[in-house]
Amino acid sequence: MSRQKAAREPTLSAPSILCWLVLAVGTMSLCQAETTAPGKSSLARYIEIWNSGEIDRLDEIVAPDFTRHAGPDESCSSLDELKTIIVRTRVNWKRLEITVDDSVVEDDKGAYRGEFWGVHGQTNRIIQFPIMSMIRFRDGLISEEWIIGDNFLSLMVLGHELVPPGFEIVPPTQDAPPDESPDDRPEEER
Repeated sequence: MSRQKAAREPTLSAPSILCWLVLAVGTMSLCQAETTAPGKSSLARYIEIWNSGEIDRLDEIVAPDFTRHAGPDESCSSLDELKTIIVRTRVNWKRLEITVDDSVVEDDKGAYRGEFWGVHGQTNRIIQFPIMSMIRFRDGLISEEWIIGDNFLSLMVLGHELVPPGFEIVPPTQDAPPDESPDDRPEEER
């Protein structure tokens, strides 16, 4: 009788536990995807537009009063100004491509880390540097962006010498001059 009783009681085998775990994790992922998908989708489309230059598609995902916080000549305070920046950037950088290595979207904020790659139009030099961006969403649209990239690296690759005001570039010498200052440390510390 103990065998019959054991056969009637439900048992959990390893495959059935695995099925329940997959179902639970899948349901949680689906719920999470539903809450973040619109922002992730807008972020992906935003990068696609930078890469393609199809600025008319921005109307679908960017707020009219969009604000971009960036370096000189890259900041703006409207959707129309953003379109101008994208066109100007794509004229100056041939074969421009922005790649995203990591991104996260939660509630009304998003962020991505990636790379800017392009061929400079005047010098034909390839430029590649890291970028990071924070994005804010409002009413389902991208309303604000803070972006930073390594602009100094791109200037150096283009052949610019970056010298602060008041400094002059001194050609390197073979040997450094001897240290003429006295060493005031006690002998045991030298």
